Amino acid sequence: MKTKSKLNHVLSSKGLIDTRELTNFIGLSERQIRRLRGKGMPSLSIGRSIRFCPMDVIEWLKSHYKPQTG
Repeated sequence: MKTKSKLNHVLSSKGLIDTRELTNFIGLSERQIRRLRGKGMPSLSIGRSIRFCPMDVIEWLKSHYKPQTG
């Protein structure tokens, strides 16, 4: 599934996603996501749960990391 269609699927099914869903969406491990949260990646703490807005995460990643070329 292409990234854009993945994003549309995630957004159409629900607004916020959990860490496991984010790992599947962006292809990083839970450990990597915890590290990125420590660097400021946007997330919401709801009680003991951590949730992410996929659009906010994508924009944050775009502003902090350059795509590899080649």
